[in-house]
Amino acid sequence: MKLPKGAKLCDWCSGTGKFRDVDSDFGVYLYPAIPICGGCGGIGVQYESKDFKDRVSKICDLRFEYYPTDSLPYGPEGVTRYKALSELVEKVKELVSMYPSLEGSFAKVVEKDFQEYVEILKEGVDENISWLKNTEPKDEVQKVTKDGVIAYYSGNTDEGERLYKEALEKYPESSEINHDLGALTMKFRRNPEAALPYFIRSTELEPKKALHFVQTADTLLLLKKPEEALKFLKESQKQPDYEKEITKKKRIAIAGIIAASQGIEIHNN
Repeated sequence: MKLPKGAKLCDWCSGTGKFRDVDSDFGVYLYPAIPICGGCGGIGVQYESKDFKDRVSKICDLRFEYYPTDSLPYGPEGVTRYKALSELVEKVKELVSMYPSLEGSFAKVVEKDFQEYVEILKEGVDENISWLKNTEPKDEVQKVTKDGVIAYYSGNTDEGERLYKEALEKYPESSEINHDLGALTMKFRRNPEAALPYFIRSTELEPKKALHFVQTADTLLLLKKPEEALKFLKESQKQPDYEKEITKKKRIAIAGIIAASQGIEIHNN
């Protein structure tokens, strides 16, 4: 195997440009991870320059934005995947154009074949945005938060958060705005700690909704606080909309958690 001048065979992937691991082969989401090598950015060889290493590091970061390996049980929103994958493809193209790669390396596959998938993701994002823009708000809450929702689902997370916090300043006693900001923080920041205060506040305000209690409990469970979560699950059952708004599958799971906790000491381990 003849290597490009100044290059060495990648010590991660041995020249294939692929690096198989748990997130690629046994992922929990309904779409595959991208097994692009974090040692060479998919080109099969490594160079010693800082520029090369920085570019490969960015490609690796984008890989995990597209397919996170955090503790959340659901994948990122479509717009998040679209932005991460489209940028990853562009970064791989730049890497290939600047650094000679091995023939048949995975970077060549990304460069050649992944653009079609990017376009499919973009269609989904555009359809979602069109629907959001053309849907008339049903109430004052939807009216004041519409621009924020559109910003989030357009991939402008910072702007969406800013607009939502403005709406919350205007209506600080709104259980729905508090809850929705918590839900959007989970979806787009993937940050249970930041979302929790909004969820908890939503359970303290009117109108009280079973979903608000359940999502607060789910967030506490992610944060390994089962005793606190149990309290919110029990309160969710007391809400008048519990059977209507919480799916049967979820109600069975909640009943099981509560039943299992009776007489059992729960430890925060």
